[in-house]
Amino acid sequence: MLLIIHGSEPYLVHRKLAQAMEKARTQDASGISRLPADTSDIGAAREALRGGSLFSERSVVVLQDWFREKPAEEANELAELLGTVSDDTVVIVAEAGAVDRRRKAFAELVKRADKAWRFDTMDEATAARWLVKRAAAHGAELPPGTARRIVATLGTDGWTLATELDKLTAAAGKAGTITDALVNDLVSRTGTATIWELVDGVAARDFPKAQSALKSLLDSGEPAIRVFAMVVRQYRILLGVHAAAAEGGSDAAIGKQLGVHPYSVKQARRQADRFSEAELKKIFAELVEQDVATKRGKRDAAEALELFVAERTQPAAAA
Repeated sequence: MLLIIHGSEPYLVHRKLAQAMEKARTQDASGISRLPADTSDIGAAREALRGGSLFSERSVVVLQDWFREKPAEEANELAELLGTVSDDTVVIVAEAGAVDRRRKAFAELVKRADKAWRFDTMDEATAARWLVKRAAAHGAELPPGTARRIVATLGTDGWTLATELDKLTAAAGKAGTITDALVNDLVSRTGTATIWELVDGVAARDFPKAQSALKSLLDSGEPAIRVFAMVVRQYRILLGVHAAAAEGGSDAAIGKQLGVHPYSVKQARRQADRFSEAELKKIFAELVEQDVATKRGKRDAAEALELFVAERTQPAAAA
């Protein structure tokens, strides 16, 4: 059996993977072989995929990030290998991030999977609805308006939202309500609010302001790689708002088009006007390149952020 869990929202991918592995543990499997791409090779995968033992009907093999991280040749070899796996073996392929569309082998694999789940990056409306449902599952009530406010403050990153919601549901208690007052007391300013300050500093070439905002983000306890993702997201919004605003339209209309809250559009309009479209495109391209490098372990995320702020606040920074 082939199960595929993939998408650009890592938290939801990891959550579904944990559920699938827990289910496998209850079904008399001979064991679970977990093979992350960064620590395993094709030989290890071939060995694990040989099938169940003499004492159990099935084995479970989890292959993580092979189609995103491995060279195309090795990924293609794995795809061919998966076509020969015995029915006694359950294979779970998990890709916590978007797979390059040029990886045709992965696309074909998804088509022939017994089950496949895709979890894309959430827009703000989807993230707010998800928070409401997750709060209810934890026995707490989260009014939709309060959920939207949390997302407008923190962004849509699943790990961040889940961490903050855990704090809020614990504070609200069983059958309690998560109120705006509770959000004011407990929700960290890490997220869009502080990102706006960082972008303001960059736009004004104000190194002390941008550095102070970055320090607040990094000192908040959030992993630097997650902070980097929030910075990338903010510039993606700025680029989208800059393009959409040129064609006219209300904050609500642009927000719907971009999948963000109108309040975020209002803030982004003010910032986007301080950049040229060419400058925003250049910054965004640089950030995406560095974001990929940090996620693959080729660069330290905190150092990349500090370098970004230093370079972009120089008076003569290139557009």
